[in-house]
Amino acid sequence: MAPSAKRSDNYKKMIAKGTSLSELNHPESSLIDLDRVSHIINDIWWDGHILMGKLRLLTSPGFHERGIVSTKGDQAANLLRQGVTLGISSRGVGSLKKTGEQNEVQDDFELICFDLVSSPSTPGAYLFSNPNDREKYEENLEEEKKYKSPENSEFQSKGVDLMRKLTDYLGK
Repeated sequence: MAPSAKRSDNYKKMIAKGTSLSELNHPESSLIDLDRVSHIINDIWWDGHILMGKLRLLTSPGFHERGIVSTKGDQAANLLRQGVTLGISSRGVGSLKKTGEQNEVQDDFELICFDLVSSPSTPGAYLFSNPNDREKYEENLEEEKKYKSPENSEFQSKGVDLMRKLTDYLGK
């Protein structure tokens, strides 16, 4: 079993136990702070090399009945209601190994949660409710081809190559 599949299977166990809580924004700590919890992940699955999932915002009765924002889940729901596009970003801990100019995540990596963020580090990692909207958030392949051209080899080796390695790490 590939490391990424093993990690997602481990996270599915957290989902089954009801412990797949996540926060609004990445905190300073790797621990999940219950005062900052905004949502729970209900399901994850692989669609090719892309990890997909479903979440439920943890909103309060006051938000539903009167529009009162009193929790992080209420804040996230209100941002979405106002038309803000939120990203999603994994949070985990583990060691890195320097290989040339690259840092490689090692097998001790532990996936903690998936936080809602304003600017995800993984291209295209945004929330959407309609599966047909997924294409709106996928990377621009024409732009990637431009950066892979010989005249942009320095950028390609540092930027696009890093994203390819991240996609390979998460998806294969």
